[in-house]
Amino acid sequence: RLGRVSITRTHPQYFPLLVANTILGGGTSSRLFTNVREAKGYAYDARSVVQPMKDGGMFAAVTQVRNEVLKDALDIVIGELRRIGAETAAADEIATVKNYLSGTFVIRLETQESLAAQIAGTKLMGLPLEYLENYTANVRSVDAAQIRAAARAFMDAEDAAIVVVGDARALAPQLEGFGEVRIEKVPEAE
Repeated sequence: RLGRVSITRTHPQYFPLLVANTILGGGTSSRLFTNVREAKGYAYDARSVVQPMKDGGMFAAVTQVRNEVLKDALDIVIGELRRIGAETAAADEIATVKNYLSGTFVIRLETQESLAAQIAGTKLMGLPLEYLENYTANVRSVDAAQIRAAARAFMDAEDAAIVVVGDARALAPQLEGFGEVRIEKVPEAE
């Protein structure tokens, strides 16, 4: 897990970050899934998440790999984080993600229960009720330059912590090139 502090839903760059995150690791056609799972076969799942909360947020890129491919998998994850902040995403990639985000949002409003949950979440986050009305327009208004800017600002691997769980003897040597390595032993259950 590679993670860092991120932003709230009220931040002006939330929607560009949401689109960037979906391109990076938001499904089976995302860059992380395609490269870590499909191209290399290192993991069953590779994804990224943006978790906005009321007073802050978190961004994380997540996967589970075999000990022997940890360094290679991290190189791919960090490479994709750099790439999304440095290169312009293809127009068709952006359009596909916007369609996906808009479509899944509408689906989440289909029942009274899910609509009530969305309204409650909006109130809990301190968002105006227009947030729900403007969601798809906000997603669709994101452009390639905004995606790059949000990725550079909130997905930069240089400002992230990397957390790896496993056999420290096998994993620590692979992590040394990524920065200071601290080993935390998990207390045994009584």
